[in-house]
Amino acid sequence: MAEAWRLYDLGFRSAAAMTSRMAIEFALNDRLEAAGVECDRAPIKDRSRALQRATGISSRNRKMIVDAFLDLSQFVHGRNRDERSVHRLMRRAEELLAIIGTLANDPGGTRRILVMVDGQRKTVRLGKMPKKKAERALQHIEELASCRIDGSAPHDETARWVAGLADVIRQRLVKAGLASPRQGVRSLTVGQLIKQYEAKKTPGYKPGTIQVHDRAFASMREHLGADTPIADVTAGDAEDFRDSMLNTDGLAEATVRKRCAIASKLFRYAIKHRLIDRDPFDDGEVPRANVGTNHHRFIKAETARLVMAKLPSAEWKALFAMSRWGGLRVGSEPRLLTWPDIDWERERIRVTSPKTERYAGRGTRTLPLFPELREALREWQELAPELEPLVFPMLVGKTDQWLRKTMFWAIKLAGVEAWPKLWHNLRATRQTELEQSFPTHVVCAWLGNSTATAKKHYLMVTDDHFAQASQKAAHNAAQLAAAASSGELQEV
Repeated sequence: MAEAWRLYDLGFRSAAAMTSRMAIEFALNDRLEAAGVECDRAPIKDRSRALQRATGISSRNRKMIVDAFLDLSQFVHGRNRDERSVHRLMRRAEELLAIIGTLANDPGGTRRILVMVDGQRKTVRLGKMPKKKAERALQHIEELASCRIDGSAPHDETARWVAGLADVIRQRLVKAGLASPRQGVRSLTVGQLIKQYEAKKTPGYKPGTIQVHDRAFASMREHLGADTPIADVTAGDAEDFRDSMLNTDGLAEATVRKRCAIASKLFRYAIKHRLIDRDPFDDGEVPRANVGTNHHRFIKAETARLVMAKLPSAEWKALFAMSRWGGLRVGSEPRLLTWPDIDWERERIRVTSPKTERYAGRGTRTLPLFPELREALREWQELAPELEPLVFPMLVGKTDQWLRKTMFWAIKLAGVEAWPKLWHNLRATRQTELEQSFPTHVVCAWLGNSTATAKKHYLMVTDDHFAQASQKAAHNAAQLAAAASSGELQEV
C-alpha cells in the first residue's frame, strides 16, 4: 500500500509537470489500485467518483476533489496551459487531498485509516470494527485533520465522538496529533480556566463588558464549582447551571441566556486550545440566543418634559435631553463629550462611542444639534464651570447604576409611571421618532447602530401609528363616499 501511495504521488506530480492525459490516468489508476478498485478505461470523471466511494471520502469534500481532477484534465485538451495556472491548480488539489483519509482493510478483519497530518501521512489503527462504524470514524478523523489545518474547533458531534473513545484509540489519535491526552485535561478546573481566559482575553474588553463577564464567571464558580475539572462538566450540569440562575438566583431570562452564552464561549476557548473535546452548553438544551423583550416603552415628548423639569440641575437636564432627543448611550457616550465637540455654527455634535470604536471608522459619529438639544445645552453652558472641557463632569468616576436613583426620584416627582430600561428606552424612543422623518440608514448613522440592531432592539409600534392608520382609513372611506355621491365612482 505504501508503494502504491508513493507511485500515486509521483504520478500526480508528473501530471502537473507534463499536463498529459496519460500522467493523469496514471495518478488516478494508482490511487484506485491502492483502494482495490479496478480501473479499466473508464473516463477520468467516473474514476474520480469510484475513488470517492472506495476511499470513504466524506460528502463535504466529494465535489471539491472531483472539480480538482476535472480542472487538471482540462490541460490535456489544450486549455489553460500556462505554467502558473498548472501550479495553482496543483496546490489546490494537494490541499484538498491533504484532508482526505483512506479506510484500509488488513488481514484478519482489522481496519486502519490513513490521513495527512502536518504534511505527513499518519496511520490510525481501529482494530476489528464494522465497516459502517469505521466509515463514521473516517469522517470524524477527516474533520480533526481539517481543523488541524485551519486551527478551528471540531463540530460538536466529532468532539463527542473523541470524548467517548476508548483509551487505546484515543491514544492513537494523540500519537497522530489529532487529539489531546486525557491526563492533561483532568488537571484544569473551572476556576483555573476562568483565570487563564481573563489573563489573555479580557485586557482588550471595555469596562462594561468586563463587568458582565465577571458576573457570569462568579455564577460559574458558584454553581459549577471553581474546583470542578472542566472535562467533568456535562450537558446536565449546563442545564442545572441555567435552572439555578433562574430559580435560585431569580435572574431574568435575558440575563441567564447572556451568562450561559459567556460560559459556552469559555468552553469553546478551551476546545480551541485542546484542553477539552466538547462544549457542554452546545447540546441544544440550553438557550443562549438573545431573548425578545417586552420592556419597550415609548416615552412621549410631553412625559419627557415633565420628568426633565424635576431633575435637580441644568447639567442633569442636558444629560436627559442628550438621551431623549439625541439618542446617546448613557453614560458611556456623554461621559466623553467635550464642549469643542459641539459645533454651534454648523449645528452638529461629534460623539465618541467606546462601544463601537473597535469597528473601523465607527469610533466617532456626527449627530445633528436638534433644537431640543441646543436649548438644554445652552442653558447648561451658561452655568458650567469655566475651563472645564467636559460637558458632563459629574459623570467622572460614576457608574451607570449611580444615574438611576436620581432618575427614579424625578419620575416620581413628575407623577408619571416609571418605565423599564430607563436610558435605553429614551434612546429607542428617539430612534423610532426619527424613523418617521428620515431614511433608516441616516438614522442609524446618527445613532451609531445597524439596521438589524435597530429593528431588533430599538424600533417600536406606537399609539400614533394606530391613530394614523385609523385616520387614513377614515379619510379613504370619506373620499369613496364623496365620489359615489357625485357619480364619479364607476363600477368595473
